[in-house]
Amino acid sequence: MPFHGGCAASAQSDSADDNDALYIDIQDEVARRLEQVRRCTAAATSSDCLRAAPDLAVTGECASSQRPGVKERKRGADGYTGRELRLFYCRSAAEAWLGRLTDALVYEQDAACPGDVADVSKRNPSGWYVRVQREAKKLQTLLGTAEREECVLHCTLKGGPGRQTQYYNDLAQAQFVQTLSAETRRRVFCEYASFDLKSAHLFVAYGAVELQLGAEAAREQCPFLSGCVQNPDNARAVVAAELGVSTAVAKTQILASLNRVCNSRSASLRNLMGERDVWVAALRQHPNASSGAAPTGGISEGSLMLQSVEAACVDAMAESLACSGYEVGAFVADEVMARPLAGAQASSIAARRAEAHVKTTVGISIRLEVAYEALGAGVQS
Repeated sequence: MPFHGGCAASAQSDSADDNDALYIDIQDEVARRLEQVRRCTAAATSSDCLRAAPDLAVTGECASSQRPGVKERKRGADGYTGRELRLFYCRSAAEAWLGRLTDALVYEQDAACPGDVADVSKRNPSGWYVRVQREAKKLQTLLGTAEREECVLHCTLKGGPGRQTQYYNDLAQAQFVQTLSAETRRRVFCEYASFDLKSAHLFVAYGAVELQLGAEAAREQCPFLSGCVQNPDNARAVVAAELGVSTAVAKTQILASLNRVCNSRSASLRNLMGERDVWVAALRQHPNASSGAAPTGGISEGSLMLQSVEAACVDAMAESLACSGYEVGAFVADEVMARPLAGAQASSIAARRAEAHVKTTVGISIRLEVAYEALGAGVQS
């Protein structure tokens, strides 16, 4: 008899005396599953648990993946809000990178940004000097307050779905790591791999439609949104051609249109705007969407729902990564920084497992990319 989860009491019946053997089997399965829940939950929040039980890290299943259907994930209970995280960094790597940034600042402000430093300010190449200067100051802060045996930051997670803040107790600052460039995070926190939820807004919006209407109806009612998810490069190329801009600008325009800021010169973006009512209605039905709440700070209801469902996806990602042998160190928007422990699965396998876990528990199909691999303590590139 297959077991589908639930408490032991649900397995009992008035005819238990006539079916003792079956009942005992179910009780044993319940006990096994409850123990798995306890161990996997501990793994999600404690690296010591994973270090002590590498077999669970590699072979254990996340307990919530056994629950049929999509259920609400309350971050105060099942998620990471209120939890403590730790994030190790390499002091020698931080010092070396600070020296490289400091050397780059010798250049005049209007000079070309030198080589590898360009990645620090790639979103705003013309303002690289100010961005690099700010990055250098943040590294000075990190190194100046880290005169201890272990180079580790302790973080407390605060806030609700889509509004999470990470407070770094050692630095008395919020969102310290989250405001560093990806290049700096890769070099300084070199023991961590980056698992990035790609095009999160688009995947969550379309995933909600698929969940409510089915795959075929979703493609029919949201054709351009479907194209953005199935073939994002082509969708960006189409918008770029319509507007006469780069694909990078087109990507920004697509996301803006999803949030009701549409460039009317693009027929594709107008079509995307026309599909908004469909995915907003679908999101209202999702158990993790913060619908009905009065939007604040100029944030629309649609944006608020997208953020809350994305938060559930990220929580499920982190839960799965813990079961694959990774210790979660930080959340950076839709990215999870996770450190592989002894016996951890390869990052590509862990990413595929996380995608499946999100689909099972949140009901949304996502695309998870390993933005960069863990290099190991003290390793630089």
